[in-house]
Formats: sequence, structure tokens, C-alpha cells
Amino acid sequence: MNNIAEGFLHVPVFGQEVCNWLVSGRPITILDCSVGYGGHAELLLVASPAGTKVIGLDRDAQAIEYSRQRLIRFGDHVVLRQGNHRDLKRYLADVGVSTVDGVLFDLGFLLHSSMTQREDLVFSLMVRWTCVWINRPERLPRIW
Repeated sequence: MNNIAEGFLHVPVFGQEVCNWLVSGRPITILDCSVGYGGHAELLLVASPAGTKVIGLDRDAQAIEYSRQRLIRFGDHVVLRQGNHRDLKRYLADVGVSTVDGVLFDLGFLLHSSMTQREDLVFSLMVRWTCVWINRPERLPRIW
């Protein structure tokens, strides 16, 4: 892929659950507010019908570049922006999107040994909180 995380493939937390919540039988537009290494975006694009679009946002420039390379095969179905959550409205306007079908925030911290200065230290630490918003009430689970 590139030297950002040579040999490191990020596997998203709750990937199947996120797909169950967001993927439908029609093309959708998803705003991934913490695209990171592109794991959820890739799963969503593979599982969704043709025409689905993912707009990915992350503050980390290296993560955006990694995602850009990982998701290149999806062409213009992926739009990536480096930035902060407070500018979501501007990023959507920049790409001509006024509404989305779902929003994903995978909030957490991932520290992989390839990102450290010590080559002899091999570890991976991950703490996550994944949150999905759906703009389709028919997809909400029945819990009552």
C-alpha cells in the first residue's frame, strides 16, 4: 500500500454490524466522519449496490492518504477530506451533497507499533466507540 503502515491492514470494529445498519437495497450516500484507514468505508462500498457513495473525513493526513490508496478502486464513489467534524456542512457543500442516508462515527484510538519510534516494541492498542445514525426509520430495529 504505502510506507504509512507497511504490512498493516486495519480491520474495522463492528464492521458487520455497521453494514447491517447502513446497507440497503438501493444506492445510498454515507458520511463517514472518522474514515481513518478506510475499513468501514471499504466494507460499506463492497456490500452496497452500485452507485453508493462514501464521503470520508478524518483529521489525520496520513490516514486520509492510506484510505485514498486503499479505496482507489471505487473511483468517484469515494470522496475523502482532511478536516474536523465541526466543518461537516462545508465539506458536504463542497462535494454537492445536501443530505445523506447515514452517518458513521467510529470514535476511538488506535496505536500500532509501525507508528512508533521503537522498532523493538510490537503492540497494538485499540479503544473504540462506534455510533451510526440512519436517515431511514424503516431500518431501525424493533425493540419493543
